[in-house]
Amino acid sequence: MAHITNNNNGSLPSVPRRSYISTEVFNSSFYTYTTAFNGLVFNGTLGSVPSSSVTACPSGRILHETGKKLFPGANPGITDYMVSVFDPISMLTGFINPNNPNFSLMNTDRAAYLLDNVTGSNAGLSSQTARANALYTRGDVLAGGRFDLSGNAMIYGNTSTLGNSYIGGNELVGGNTSTLGNAYIQGNDYVGGNFSTIGNVFFGSNVYLKNNYTIGNVNMTNGNVSSSYKQYFVSTPNVRANSVVFLTYTNQSNAGILNADRIVPFSTFRIASSSSTDEGQVNWMIMNY
Repeated sequence: MAHITNNNNGSLPSVPRRSYISTEVFNSSFYTYTTAFNGLVFNGTLGSVPSSSVTACPSGRILHETGKKLFPGANPGITDYMVSVFDPISMLTGFINPNNPNFSLMNTDRAAYLLDNVTGSNAGLSSQTARANALYTRGDVLAGGRFDLSGNAMIYGNTSTLGNSYIGGNELVGGNTSTLGNAYIQGNDYVGGNFSTIGNVFFGSNVYLKNNYTIGNVNMTNGNVSSSYKQYFVSTPNVRANSVVFLTYTNQSNAGILNADRIVPFSTFRIASSSSTDEGQVNWMIMNY
């Protein structure tokens, strides 16, 4: 009587299972590898993959390992660990550095011959099957590069950044938000805590900031004399018709009595000094309620 053996994946020959997803255009990080014997020495060279381009190698493309690998020291001309991958959409094959920020790990337990969907034609971040593994953590997330959040975000604590802040829309920030650069808020956003920036704030539509302030500094030397006083016009899109503007000197020189007026909403306001020879440094702060 014939004996039928039950097999599982562990008993089958090893096939590449790891796949990656491109986080940005990767044609400049996609290579061929060739060797040549010259002067009793093998020389290795990385080159561009033929037919690779910005269009053929977009972000959101799933790349599958073929099983080939390149190792520093073992393969001449190689300084980084590299793996061979193929793209089932463009049918291009080449080597990538899997630790390059252009790529993120997609799956570690699916054979390459299992397609991304029924037709294997999916590509792009808009497709559900092209999304990488979810991140769920109560720990810290440390990012040394760009943090690009295309979808909705709910942040219940405080947020801060040393550079510019870009809030693309449909975001809820329950805590405080602060940035040392400019803030770009596109629309449909809610910030329930304090919002502060040393730079300018650029608003789209349907933005709600519970409390926010903007600060800056001007040198009255650069102002102009009008009648018997000195004036300086400050440009900032964060000023409102009902804004409260605070003024104080940080360095006095022929100081006068300061006044903030002539507000043009979302555009400018004027700092006026009673001294026509005022050359002091003036800090300003806008409070919006």
